[in-house]
Amino acid sequence: MSESIDSISDRSEFSKKSRAPDHIMNMNKKLKIDENDTKIQDAKCICIANKYNDLDMCRECTLSLDKDYNLEDDECRFNGWRRLKIVNSKFSEFFDFLQESDSSEKDKNIWDLVIDYNKISTDESDKILAYIGQNFEKLIEDEIKFRQKFEKNSTWKKMLMHSRELCDKCSTTIFNGHMACGSCGFIVCIDCFELRSRNLKPNDKIRSNRDQYSWFYCYKYNFELKKIIKKAHSPSDMLYVQFIPSQILYKIYFIYKNRMASINKTGHTNQLKSSYLTLDSFTQNSLVDDEILTDIFEKEWHSKRPIVVKNLHKSLDEKLWTPDSFSSEFGHLEINLVNCRNNRIVPQVLLKKFWSGFSNLEERPCDHKGRKMILKLKDWPSSDDFKYFLPSRYEDLMKNLPVKKFTQRNGAYNLVSYLPDYFCLPDLGPKLYIAYSSAETPREGTTNLHVDISDAVNLMVYVSDLDTNSEPNDLSEKKMLKVLKDSNCLQEHIDRYLNNEKPGALWHIFKPNDADNIRTYLSLRDIKREKKIVNGNDPIHDQTNYLNKKMLEELKSEYNVEVFTIVQFLGDAIFIPSGAPHQVRNLNSCIKVAGDFVTPHGITDCLLLTEQVRELSENHINHEDKLQVSFFNRIIGTLN
Repeated sequence: MSESIDSISDRSEFSKKSRAPDHIMNMNKKLKIDENDTKIQDAKCICIANKYNDLDMCRECTLSLDKDYNLEDDECRFNGWRRLKIVNSKFSEFFDFLQESDSSEKDKNIWDLVIDYNKISTDESDKILAYIGQNFEKLIEDEIKFRQKFEKNSTWKKMLMHSRELCDKCSTTIFNGHMACGSCGFIVCIDCFELRSRNLKPNDKIRSNRDQYSWFYCYKYNFELKKIIKKAHSPSDMLYVQFIPSQILYKIYFIYKNRMASINKTGHTNQLKSSYLTLDSFTQNSLVDDEILTDIFEKEWHSKRPIVVKNLHKSLDEKLWTPDSFSSEFGHLEINLVNCRNNRIVPQVLLKKFWSGFSNLEERPCDHKGRKMILKLKDWPSSDDFKYFLPSRYEDLMKNLPVKKFTQRNGAYNLVSYLPDYFCLPDLGPKLYIAYSSAETPREGTTNLHVDISDAVNLMVYVSDLDTNSEPNDLSEKKMLKVLKDSNCLQEHIDRYLNNEKPGALWHIFKPNDADNIRTYLSLRDIKREKKIVNGNDPIHDQTNYLNKKMLEELKSEYNVEVFTIVQFLGDAIFIPSGAPHQVRNLNSCIKVAGDFVTPHGITDCLLLTEQVRELSENHINHEDKLQVSFFNRIIGTLN
């Protein structure tokens, strides 16, 4: 049964109840139409719908009836997808939605094979396919089976450039097939649709705009009543929508199957090793050829253990990475920082003040308890591309970052490089992570335990000098030595410190297959402490835990969970496998730069983690499909 929503003037989305129809009519005058004809909708619904017809508007257009809400053309869900029959200058009616036969050659070429023979060799493509082929095959076969269920009620929709469709239920990027409401344009991914069809996962918290399954209501504006009417969506009324024309999907699948017949599908087994690998970028005072490092890295990365490449600072332009250089260029900016003591935002701090406290304890601000804050600038620049915001530093970084086939944006083993510019590409950095020392607070990390969906590299580009004055800014040499010994790090780390290398941060990195044991340990620990367990939260993805020495020992004794304890020195690049839980504590104030990359070796973990993110509550800090891993199916065409 339909339910009437409060009048427009009473709802926060709308402010002027009586103006909506006139607003729509004024916009309708701008639309050029031909009588007794059909045409693809080429304007927003609010430019077409009026009191003379019964044409449904999409949910965005319905919610933008208020004149103060500026809706862009590409936000309308029916624009470019729905076909209308124009009856006269005031009346238009729904005709149908686009079909595969409406797709042009240009539309098909978006998905068709694109090959750059200068980028990748046959041997390299074979290696990639050996790793990712099985995942791709399952996803495509699931797509084909799902489409066959709804073949008689299917439509085709054109993919818009530099945009991505998100499931309205779980916010996951939609690769191809999905279900949509023909009345309001509401869309859900295949997984959410099938859960709803089986009446699974009802939600006790029913909100005004969602039903018990957290699906948005279907909105319809009644021009006579000047009200919005809402009703619940029914899976049986949904349409199947696809972006990829079927002939292209079958073509890629057919070529893939033939290609895989001649490839060793097994690839490497993930034989987890008990220690991490350290490589030196300099030997005998000369730079090691990157091809040598890449060859070793490629053979070892499948083991899912961290890899450290040291002494990279020897080739960096050090003057670009100092606090003074950053303060001079960007000290005037006001940016949100994080206080690592409580993980709370400290809003709009002048960067010049942040840098003043970087190497001077007395200049650091205090919290409400009078304690010196441990401030962190993370994911910076947050919205700008590092390449254009910090061009000289980007060039220096890319020139010296090792294993370029993996870490460069156009690297042969970085799967992101195969996604066409047509798509909205994921932001994989690099980003800067700059934080004060937390060496004297062993229970408070600089970065709490978390897991990255993609593989990552973190390079230490600057470590503050130890101050041995009467009031040291950071730890004295004796205290630092004690911290290192207490951390259970390897003797080689202590030796490096005694040889006057600068320790920047203490890392604890776990094997990906230990994540569930860590979750169990942290969850039981919270229960023992009578901490409320919130549905839709996750003790790792929440990023609220830092495992101290006692907790690490309990994990070892109770769950046999081993940890890689790594001290990151100046010039060390730490490679972290996707899916590996890890945490960081700065031993000195330091500047790190990190970038993500997607390797064939980690694609299985990427898919698993994407599913975990889908399960998080909608307001969760990590409830976002940042990697858009479903789009990596697109690279199969190139590799084939």
